[in-house]
Amino acid sequence: MKDEFTFNVTWKPFLLQQIHNVPERGIPLKDYLWQKYGKGYAEDIFSANSSVNRNAAKVGIVFSSSRLMVPTKKAHMLLNHASKHGKQHELLEAIFQAYHCCTRNVNDDFVLIEIAGSVGLDPAGARGALHSPEALQDFDRAWTQSQDISGVPRFDVYLQDKPSGSHLVFSGSQSVDTL
Repeated sequence: MKDEFTFNVTWKPFLLQQIHNVPERGIPLKDYLWQKYGKGYAEDIFSANSSVNRNAAKVGIVFSSSRLMVPTKKAHMLLNHASKHGKQHELLEAIFQAYHCCTRNVNDDFVLIEIAGSVGLDPAGARGALHSPEALQDFDRAWTQSQDISGVPRFDVYLQDKPSGSHLVFSGSQSVDTL
């Protein structure tokens, strides 16, 4: 597919925890899922036989079952900073790995600054991106522009050979054939 099409990937903020009132300190993900969807769903999603875990294993990903559901606003602010340095995708991959596989708290400044440094971002710049009024304004602007997102991932595909503004929008996990 990459030989046939040109893709420009930009990651936009989507704050699950804002919608569901997750406290700053986080809560065990299993408890969150139990409260939201019921005990059976929470147990199924953490089962090695769940479709999510089976598909992840096919590409070498093993999800940690002990992670916390934490606020992600700081991580999104850092991703916005990384986009200005051409490192957004690399940082997102590192944050996903740290959170989903290594059970790191991606609401913790130290963890986020360490992850930023691991992808070649300046730690002092990363610290500033977590606390500067400008970074907060940038985040707020991006969050406002993302309000129509109702699920993740969401794909906005702009068609270059069509009139300006023509595009497709779809959400959720998609097969390669669909993409």
